[in-house]
Amino acid sequence: MLALRKQRLFFPFFGLLKTRRQHGDRWTELVDRLETLERTDVQVIGFRLTLDRIRRDAGLPRSGCTNHFCATCVSEILDLFDGSEDQLLAFYYENVAEVERTMREMLVRTRTFESDRKIA
Repeated sequence: MLALRKQRLFFPFFGLLKTRRQHGDRWTELVDRLETLERTDVQVIGFRLTLDRIRRDAGLPRSGCTNHFCATCVSEILDLFDGSEDQLLAFYYENVAEVERTMREMLVRTRTFESDRKIA
């Protein structure tokens, strides 16, 4: 229970309830799952990327809030998304796939660089 309570620091309970209910049951399940993951998990990074892109597409400047998982900010951003739950989830999973591809490419570049250094 302590770990879950600690994770809720970036999704305060009052904001979590609104955020969870904004786009349906599957969105709620996603938020619940993300709440249990580390901030460095590709799914959490994909979530942040999704929110950043919704904000950018709406023409909003970056928030002065330093917590990218602030429930109030997340809720405001999701209010800007006019699509359905299916569209939001599809957009999220596209962003997760992009994060995974980028991380794989970074790993390949790192391994290539390390092997080149050993040869030299």
